[in-house]
Amino acid sequence: EFKEGEVTKQIRVPILHHDVETRQEEFNIILENPSKETDLGDISICTVTILDMSNHGTFAMDSTRYHSDPDPGEISIGVKRTGGSDGAVAISYKTIDATAIGGLSQNDGSDYIKAEGTLWFRHGETAKTVDLIITNLPGPRDPYRSAPEAHAWGDSRRGLCDGHHTLQNRRL
Repeated sequence: EFKEGEVTKQIRVPILHHDVETRQEEFNIILENPSKETDLGDISICTVTILDMSNHGTFAMDSTRYHSDPDPGEISIGVKRTGGSDGAVAISYKTIDATAIGGLSQNDGSDYIKAEGTLWFRHGETAKTVDLIITNLPGPRDPYRSAPEAHAWGDSRRGLCDGHHTLQNRRL
């Protein structure tokens, strides 16, 4: 009931958590049957939407393949969030060598600088990039350079494997 001079009141409705996975849900609140000789205003009904804040989305790279010049520089790898963007979400990433060898600096003979980190997506954010550094190998590159596979036949430290190598940039 409104007191003399009071012009607003709040309606408090507890929102309950349940473990059933649902999309957003709605319910209505209606004002009706005013006491005394009064009328209802133009807006006497409203809809309350309970958002499903568990729809954080799905994360994927923008593309399955990226191309870079062998010259030193950067390449940006896109990461997209689709199917929902509710809440803040963190996703980890790291580079893994294939035919290109990652290093710790631009002067260690590597093809790129290894990277590892976390992308932080804020509520509603749907795109981020991972920027990688392509390094410059001084002098001509050996087309038959081989790179030992980690954890192959013995010592897992690079360069100390027992002869198990992968040929890269082979000429046919």
